[in-house]
Parts: sequence; structure tokens; C-alpha cells
Amino acid sequence: MKIFQSLLVVLIAISLSACTVRNAPTPLSCAIAGAGIGAAGAGTIYAEEEDSEGFEEVAAAAGIGAAAGALVGLGVCMLFNEEAAPPPPAPKPAPLPEILENVGDPCEGVVQLQMIHFDFDSAKIREEGKPLLRGLAQALQRCPQRLVRVEAHTDSIGSEAYNLSLSDRRASSVYMFLTENGVPASMLESKGFGEAEPVASNETEAGRKKNRRVELEPLR
Repeated sequence: MKIFQSLLVVLIAISLSACTVRNAPTPLSCAIAGAGIGAAGAGTIYAEEEDSEGFEEVAAAAGIGAAAGALVGLGVCMLFNEEAAPPPPAPKPAPLPEILENVGDPCEGVVQLQMIHFDFDSAKIREEGKPLLRGLAQALQRCPQRLVRVEAHTDSIGSEAYNLSLSDRRASSVYMFLTENGVPASMLESKGFGEAEPVASNETEAGRKKNRRVELEPLR
């Protein structure tokens, strides 16, 4: 009975000592470390018993301790490996609609929409620009955590106050079109900048055409 009483103490010690192998790279190394701890602990305790009868009994105790320690070490290693398992990979976003291939992804950066045209002196979106805006609405639904601002700009023909008002109305028209096509209103803002932020010279028709634009800019 002495050997089993001793091993009970050894198993408790192994359970604590086996935690030292939690950073071992493989289950095999955990088992080896546990076996070593178990063998040394069991053999030492049994050898110190007053009624120990010889080497064979000490060796037997060490063997049982080694087996028990290997099992405990393996179990502890597997437990920590499970806790350290990497999370599953994040799902890939839906592909970008083909119509946006030459425009860009509004979820990733600024998108310039110079091909979105309005009737003269109007905020009404022309029909030829609506397929692209539908593609943008589809793309924006891929990143609902974003906040995106619809920005409208004009050339310098007309008064500054008039151009600012016109750009506000045009930005609002694009905003409404996007929300009507499935984009949550919570992820959109709209703002007109009038003629304040040209990207080209207003001295030429080509430059003014570039300045008459709508942009989508992610804010976060």
C-alpha cells in the first residue's frame, strides 16, 4: 500500500509541475517532460520510505510515476494547445461589382464619379449614371461598418453661393439614390463643396468638366 500512497502524492505534484511544459512545442515533448518529473518524484519518495526493500521496488515506483507523469503532461499540453488555437479565418468580402473595376472600391478609398452627370442647373441624376450608382450601392453594402461621405463639386461658372447650394442638392440626390438601393442611411453623409476644391483649371472647358464631379470618401 505504501507505493500507492506515495504515488498519490506524486500525482498531485506532477499535476502542478506539468504546467511548466505548457509552452512545449509538441505533445511528445510534454509527455517526455511529464514522464521525467513523474519518474524522479515517485522514485525519490519511495526510496525515502523506511520500509523500502531495494532497487527493484524503487524502479517500479519510478516506472509507474513516469507513466502517470507522461499522461498528465500530455493532457496539460493538449489543453493549452486548444486554448492557443488561432481563430478561424475571417470570411472573404464579396467581390467588387464588375461595373466598378475601373472606378475603385468605395469601401477602401476615395472614388471619383465624374461620369455621374446631372441635367443643367439641376440635381436630377441622368439615366446613364444610374447603373454605376447601383453598383456602388451593392459595393457599399459589403462594408456596413464604414461611414462614407457623398461629396459634390462644381466648376466656377456662376456665383459661389449658387454653386455651393447646387452641389449640396446634387450630393443629396446621390445620397438618396444610394439609400433607395439598399445602403443603410447610417453609413452615409452628404455635403456640397461648390467650387471650393477644384482638381483642374476652371479656365478651360476640359478643366471645368473635371471639376464637375461627385466623390465618395470613406471617413472611417
